[in-house]
Amino acid sequence: MTVRGFAFRGIAAVLTACELCVPCVGAVTYEAPDNIELSIGDVEIPKEGLSGDTLVEVPLYIGSNPGFTSLSIVVALEGPLRYDDDHDVDTNVLAGVNIYRCNNTDNIVSACFEAGSDTYYDDGKFGWLRVIVPADISAGRYGISFLTECDMYSLGIYTHNRKEARFGAASFSVLGGGSITVTEPQTEPPAGDQPAEKAGQPVMEAGGTAEAAAEAVVEAPAASATATSVTAAGSAVTSTSGTSATTAVTTENVTTSTERTWIRSNEDNRSRNMLVPIIAATILALGAAVAFIAKKGGKSR
Repeated sequence: MTVRGFAFRGIAAVLTACELCVPCVGAVTYEAPDNIELSIGDVEIPKEGLSGDTLVEVPLYIGSNPGFTSLSIVVALEGPLRYDDDHDVDTNVLAGVNIYRCNNTDNIVSACFEAGSDTYYDDGKFGWLRVIVPADISAGRYGISFLTECDMYSLGIYTHNRKEARFGAASFSVLGGGSITVTEPQTEPPAGDQPAEKAGQPVMEAGGTAEAAAEAVVEAPAASATATSVTAAGSAVTSTSGTSATTAVTTENVTTSTERTWIRSNEDNRSRNMLVPIIAATILALGAAVAFIAKKGGKSR
């Protein structure tokens, strides 16, 4: 073998080794998403509205969606609730959904939502559960919850169509459960059981007594008819509850019966006081006249 031939074989071997290393060097590393939020809605139905077994659709929501090509969830129903046999889970925004029963039960399923050729980035409602509520169910709240795994199925998300791009429960920060609530029929009490409330009758508060309420009823009319008098700045103001009329009269124009009696008494006293000197003067005058007449008569004799 010539030197040139040896060199050619050496170069070919190096090139072959490099070709084998290219896939390893060029392998893509996918970053794990976090803080993905999943939640289930709440539905309320009246018991009287159940006519036989009733189909109820419960919404599914996603938040902080990093974008996925496939999303797998596991959801369990509580009590007598069960999934619809024809179609357990559905969607109208994704390409489709694959459904698997867990442990051969009617109330736990795994659903794998497929985005198709495009990655799905939206937040909000992305599907719903189709749940059968039996006709003989008791009133109450029945929970619906996420499971991280059941049987061979588990919670997970594919951010790309690659095996290396699948991430599990650690990427989900919220798994909010939901419920179906069956309410009791609303019945009104008979007319005779309703409390009679009349106009002007006080309502007895909690902790009060019937006697206190009766006293309030008796005292209320009397209070409304009571007149209140207030004197301010030399004027008299009279206000009567229950009326809008207010009378204000100044003290200069008001003379009460007591004041009139006092004035009349003073006038009588002054009259009597003036008569005393007049009578005294008259008596003195009469005495002087009598003495004068008597004296004069003596001289004549």
